[in-house]
Amino acid sequence: VKQILLMIAVVALVGCGETPTNWNWVSDPSDPNNVKVERQIRGAIKKPTGELTKADLEKVTYLYLSINQLTSVKCLEKLTQLTEVNLTRNQLTDVKGLENLDQLKELDLYNNQLTDVTGLEKL
Repeated sequence: VKQILLMIAVVALVGCGETPTNWNWVSDPSDPNNVKVERQIRGAIKKPTGELTKADLEKVTYLYLSINQLTSVKCLEKLTQLTEVNLTRNQLTDVKGLENLDQLKELDLYNNQLTDVTGLEKL
């Protein structure tokens, strides 16, 4: 009986993981940050239309987002294979969304209004 309960618990916990659709890109036309980043993602992977899946997002290793008037980079958090990103000359005050991008090797944040870079020390 204990083994059966243990197996049920394991199956239930494994089933609680994120579903692949949670990793798909969610377009938000009302968010200028999202729109600008999505445009760059689509250019990087040469996919002008259609759903951006987890597999699509994993193809993105470099983004040039300089001079886009970005105020947030939270939407970059799903780009887990990102190794280089240029965010110069935007309006960023924090870097929430970058803290778990452990493949990141080059990050350019020159000429922003940063007041909080919490999380970058882990990279």
